[in-house]
Amino acid sequence: MQSNRARPISALALITLFLPSLATAALAFDNPLSTSAIREAYFLATGNPDKRAEFFDKYTYHPPTPKSGPAISSIQVQTPFAAVVHDIADRSLNVHAPDAVKEYYGKPVQFRIRVVIAFTATYPPSASTSMQLGSFWNKFHVHLRQGKEISSRSVQGKPILSTETPSGYIGAIIVANYDPGKIESGPATVIVTGPDDAKAETTFDLGALR
Repeated sequence: MQSNRARPISALALITLFLPSLATAALAFDNPLSTSAIREAYFLATGNPDKRAEFFDKYTYHPPTPKSGPAISSIQVQTPFAAVVHDIADRSLNVHAPDAVKEYYGKPVQFRIRVVIAFTATYPPSASTSMQLGSFWNKFHVHLRQGKEISSRSVQGKPILSTETPSGYIGAIIVANYDPGKIESGPATVIVTGPDDAKAETTFDLGALR
């Protein structure tokens, strides 16, 4: 005769039961993107610019302008989905939905931090030439932390061009690329430092981002 008492669930069975959900909870975003997500990114990138700007609002932080030194004008996190939206919007005239699916489907997209640096009345010296400034963006550093520092895969920078300054520059764009697999859902702190004690810090809730 069998006992009606419920058998205790072993610790191993509990771990096996909850492991998939725990793994899903730890992931900050889907990567690679599904075909439907790529199409959604495409139409967001090529559609109403106000709707696109509203989408990026929660991905972007605008630090206050400093009294002196360079201005860290904006810090933007780009999840794989947001990165695809950004990239397609940059070249929307040459991209169609099937092209976007073909380009991104099945291919992992990096997590990115995009920083915009703006010149101010005190940085750099007003008569600076491009030769004197050199690759000035390399003097700025981007840090990503979730409990501990997460190392970037690569960092690129480029000047923002202008015909109204002796250097031909009015700032720079810096993009730090990260392995999405090393980033978890939840708070992520971004710190940007630079010359003349420039510093900006903010925390994004990646769990609230697409």
